[in-house]
Order: sequence, then structure tokens, then C-alpha cells
Amino acid sequence: VFLAKKNRLNGLKSICFEYVQSMYYTQSITPVTVRVAQRLTETQMEKVKQKMKEKAGTRDVKLIMEVEPNLIGGLQVEWGYTDPQKRYAPTHGINLSLKNILGKRALQKGVVEAL
Repeated sequence: VFLAKKNRLNGLKSICFEYVQSMYYTQSITPVTVRVAQRLTETQMEKVKQKMKEKAGTRDVKLIMEVEPNLIGGLQVEWGYTDPQKRYAPTHGINLSLKNILGKRALQKGVVEAL
């Protein structure tokens, strides 16, 4: 209401962005995107969370799961986003997908020239 009265609603988006970033920082939360071929079970998700807490060095992990059947199997993990809301430009990532492994092996064997 205060922003509307002062005609400053256009600044609401940047205020929310700063709030979310500071909340993630002060509460030591790391957003992590996990892309998988099939939906993970609760046990698997907890294992990924525990591993990522250790790897990222934070107290908690916000796990975002995306199902991508073209990965065939395995998973891709990304974290360290500059924008935690839009999950843009991760600074760290691991690609343990079967698609990636098969692609690398095909390059090594000379089956394909480039992916």
C-alpha cells in the first residue's frame, strides 16, 4: 500500500529480488536444479539434498526437479546461480546423464565427429 501511495510500484520487482537474494544468503539456502530422466523418489531426493548441502557448504538446499526424458538416465545438477529466482547462469554443474556419457564415448570411438 505504501508503494502504491508513493507511486513506486515499478520498484516492487527489484525489492522482491533483493529480498529473496538476502533471504537465501542469511538462511544459507542454495537453489539446486536437478534434471532427471524419471521422477526421483523421496529417498533419492533426500540423498541428493544431503550431498548438495555438503558440496555447496550451506545449511539447506531448495531442490527444483525437472524431468527430461531425453537424458535417457542419470541426472544433471546445477547450482550457484547469480539470480536464484530465475535460476540463470549457474556457476557450478555436474552432468551425470547417460546421454552425456554415450555422447562422450561416441566421440572417443569416432562414431560421431561433434555433438
